[in-house]
Amino acid sequence: MSLPPSIPRSCVRDPVALVADDGALAAATDEMGPWLARFGTSLGHLPLDDDQRAELQTGEPVVMTSPEAVWELRRAEGDGRVWLVARDVTERERRREHELASQRCRALGRMAASLSHDLNNQFNAVLALAGQLELVAQSHADREAMQELQQGTQLGARLAGLLARMLVRTPARRARVAASALLDDVLGLVAKSVEHAGVELRVTVPPSLPAVRVPEVEVVQAMIGGIDALLALAPASLSLVAGASGTASGAPRERAFVEVRCEAGPVPRQRAEELRDAVELRPGSLTTLARRVVQGRGRGGHAHDLREVMTAALLQRRLGGELACELGDDVVALVYRWPRAR
Repeated sequence: MSLPPSIPRSCVRDPVALVADDGALAAATDEMGPWLARFGTSLGHLPLDDDQRAELQTGEPVVMTSPEAVWELRRAEGDGRVWLVARDVTERERRREHELASQRCRALGRMAASLSHDLNNQFNAVLALAGQLELVAQSHADREAMQELQQGTQLGARLAGLLARMLVRTPARRARVAASALLDDVLGLVAKSVEHAGVELRVTVPPSLPAVRVPEVEVVQAMIGGIDALLALAPASLSLVAGASGTASGAPRERAFVEVRCEAGPVPRQRAEELRDAVELRPGSLTTLARRVVQGRGRGGHAHDLREVMTAALLQRRLGGELACELGDDVVALVYRWPRAR
């Protein structure tokens, strides 16, 4: 079926369909055949709400979202016929989403200091009230409840402060930090994600874990990126084991590290190998990442997880540590190493 002269030649590569009076769609280009098989052969089958259908009838462009891509639909008329033109605008919408997300982060960053101050005032008020109530509590159960309230409020205050520091753009400064405190912050931020994923979490942190000298925010960001990438592999369990270690691989001189091993399993072997290649920046890993972005239309998914863990590896190296990826029979482990404080 040929296109009418009123349809621009630039649309030929896009899916185009002839619209019948009853809303039935007939493919006018080769690209429209698979498109109709995916979304249906009638306007009524398209995943649009009533407002979008009304806008489409008036000739306004309408954005339709599917799990695979984002489409802009446009109704055109020519030679007494009505045509539906679909254009893949996934990349345009992805750039728009990223820009909006960046704007939100910048706005939050500007407000982070004042918000953190206001939240701290509320947390301190709760702590003060809980402390007073604990003094007058009549039963052991009431005193325990007040202690738990204080502990939960202190955790909330610490996490709110950490989020504020992550939003504020400041120069990375290495400071002496208790490694156990860093892990507490990380676990506090990812605990809900792990719970919602239905993954069993096991944590082993010795009480005598040495202090490290690192930029706190960057370390937390690197660990969150790695754990998110492991959760994306849909494991049944995730274990986090911390301890002291010796010289890092390839180091010119002996150095002491704190090591944190995050192991997930069982996981698909191919996905684990791609994760390892991204961490180690092996030859071909960037090609694999680019291919995943194209296949996933750049809308999150496995490509996003590979980017996250690659960023985590670069952060680790920048702060003087290491990130290694080790594969077992059906498990994969991300091993973080941070330089111990002297």
